[in-house]
Amino acid sequence: MDDVYVADEDYARLLDHLLDCRLGEMLAAYRDELRSMLTMALGLQAGVWPESSKVD
Repeated sequence: MDDVYVADEDYARLLDHLLDCRLGEMLAAYRDELRSMLTMALGLQAGVWPESSKVD
């Protein structure tokens, strides 16, 4: 599977949407940590990364 690089703004909206749908306000305090974990999971499992992580 090839990796897909998504514009950072679109990627941020995707993460926010996934977190909002699943977590709501209950885990808002952990949002940054969860965002980091979700970024790694999407990248490693689905090959979807934010453009800013691309290494030339």
